[in-house]
Order: sequence, then structure tokens, then C-alpha cells
Amino acid sequence: AYLVEVDLSWANLSYANLSWSILKKSNLFEANLFGSNLMGADFSFANLESVNLSCANLTQGEFLGSTLSHADLSFANLQRSSLYKTNLTNANLTGADFTFARMSGANLKDAILKESCFKGANFSNTFQIEKKEAYENLSGVNFSGVDLSYADLNDSNLSKVNFSGAKLIGVNFNKANLSDAKLTGADFTDAILTDANLSNSNFTDAKLSDTNFSRSNLSNVNLIGAELIGANLFKANLTEANFSFANLSMCNLMDTALIGANLTGADLIETDLSGANLTGTNLTGINLMGSNLSGAKLNRAFQLEQAGINLERTYLLDKKIYKQMLMMKYGDKLRYYLRKRQSEAN
Repeated sequence: AYLVEVDLSWANLSYANLSWSILKKSNLFEANLFGSNLMGADFSFANLESVNLSCANLTQGEFLGSTLSHADLSFANLQRSSLYKTNLTNANLTGADFTFARMSGANLKDAILKESCFKGANFSNTFQIEKKEAYENLSGVNFSGVDLSYADLNDSNLSKVNFSGAKLIGVNFNKANLSDAKLTGADFTDAILTDANLSNSNFTDAKLSDTNFSRSNLSNVNLIGAELIGANLFKANLTEANFSFANLSMCNLMDTALIGANLTGADLIETDLSGANLTGTNLTGINLMGSNLSGAKLNRAFQLEQAGINLERTYLLDKKIYKQMLMMKYGDKLRYYLRKRQSEAN
């Protein structure tokens, strides 16, 4: 159907078949399209404010520049739809499926996203959206419990966003701004967070195994109890980050800045800390078995004499490190392992 610039406000079109219809610039204010088949329909620049699209089929739909504020899209199917610069403020997206949808520039402020799915959705700035606009669109959005696996959020501004309990497996957050974000219990397995800003964010109990944080800013981040097995933190800024009781086994921490960080009770088994700056770091009760500390800076590192620090098979053969450690009088146990490693090397 060709319905360009048609006034359909308050119309009752529930269960209608309007697949592949052209509704550009039409007015559907408070229209009822419950359960309708709108596959491939073109709603570019249409007014869909307060429309009822609950349970509708909107797959491959086009919503370029359209207004869906206060709309009901609960349990609607929007797979592979294009929502570039779509206004979804205060919309009800409960249970909606946005799998592989193109979401660049979409405004989700105060939208209800409970149980919605954004798997493989593209939120990146594909169309060169201005930074200010991107900030207004996604900053502070509540994505708690949402499935965004393999979505593309490259270069997005997600400051103060809530990803608590969200499924973020394989998501691309390259160069994204996640400062002050709430990320407790989220699953970031295999996610890409390179060159990202994560300062002051809360990752408590998050799953971060095999996640790539290289060159990212994680200063003042809360990672208490987080799982980072095999994560890549090469040259990351971890200044004053809290890793208490986190699992950092087999991580790449080469050349990282851990100045003033808290690693109390953390596991760093087989972790590469070569070249890392641990000045003023709290290492109480950590497990460094098999780790590589060659070239690391340990000036004023706290609690290295505490019982419970496991340094078995730790690589500490760098001469400067030996001198630092002996000067600081790290205790008999540490000296024993140093002598043991030195004798093995000879």
C-alpha cells in the first residue's frame, strides 16, 4: 500500500497486513497496530508517537528519523530493521527483538528494555553521528538484563549506562565511553574494549574472561570479585582500581599502570606483569604462582611480606627487580624463591 503523508491517527489497524507498505511522513499518532504484519514497511520520518505496535511483525522495517516516543513495541519483532536516528524515548520495548537491527543514532532515553534482545545490533557511528548527539542518545540508558551479544557499539558514548546483569558476549566497545557505568554481574566474555574509557565504572562480579582491554582507561574502577581469566590488559591504565578477590589468572598485564591499585586476595596465576608499574599497590594475600614480574616496578608495594603470598615459580630474574626486592627486605620466603629461581637459571 502507498500511504505517504496520510493521516491515520487513532486508526484501528490491529492485525492488518501492511507488509512492504510505504508510510513515509504519515501520521499514526495513537494508532492501534497490535499484531499487525508490517514486514518491510517504510515509516521514514513518520509520526508514531504513542502508537500500539505490540506483537507486530516489523522485520526489515525502515524507521529513518521517525518518532516512536511513548510507543508500545512490547514483544514486537524488529529483526534487521533500520532505526537510524529514531526517537524511542519512553517507549515500551519489553521483550522486543532487535536482532541485527541498525540502531545508529537511536534515542533510547527512558525506554523500557526489560527482556529485550539486541543481539548483533549495530549502535556504532556508521553515519558519522556527532558526539554530542550520541551522548544524548545512549548516556544513562538502562540496559540491565538485556542481551546485546555481538552488538557493535564502537565509539559510542555510554557514560552512566546501566548494564547490570546484561549479556554482552563478543560486543565491540572499541573506543567507547563507559565512564561511571554500572556493569555489575554483566557477561563481557570475548568483548572488545580496546582504547575505551571505563573510569569509575563498577564491574563487581562481572565475567570478563578473554576480554580485550588493551590501552583502555580503567582508573578507579571497581572489579571486586570479577573474573578476568585470560583477559588482555596490555598498557591499560589501572591506577587505583580495586581488584580485590578478582581472578586475573593468565592475564596479559604487560606495561600496565597499577599505581595505588588494590589486589588484595586476587589470583594472578601465570599472569604476565612484565614492565607493569605496581608502585603503591596493595598485594596482600595475592597468588603470583608462575607469574612474570620481570621489569616490573614494585616501589612502595604494600604487604609483600604478608603470609599467603604465593610466589612459586614466579619469574623475577631481572637484576633491577632483585635489587629492589632485597633493598626492601621482603622476607625469608620471598628470598628463598628468588635464590631458587636464580639457581635454576644458572
